[in-house]
Amino acid sequence: NHGDIVLSGSLREIKHEMGMDRLTLSAVNYEAGRLAEKVETELSHLVRVEQVKKEYLILKGQCEDAKRKLLAALSGTDIDVAQTGMYEPSLNDIFVAKAGDGE
Repeated sequence: NHGDIVLSGSLREIKHEMGMDRLTLSAVNYEAGRLAEKVETELSHLVRVEQVKKEYLILKGQCEDAKRKLLAALSGTDIDVAQTGMYEPSLNDIFVAKAGDGE
């Protein structure tokens, strides 16, 4: 960043570290914005919405073992899960997080 090294290591290690404690979630019956509202209302004790992408959410675990607890809690909601998994940041996500967006 402006000639300074702000990050080093293998891409795999960097992605793993930056994705730690973060999950993705999308639903069949909710678009991402409405899904974020639903998660914040019903599941905020487990996760917080870190980012709303076009088709999915990036969630940050709020407790130990958040992934397992979230999966169990989702079964008690009306959210029809399309996909969930571990978050893997893109190269752009990594750059913006470490060097900013140029502003």
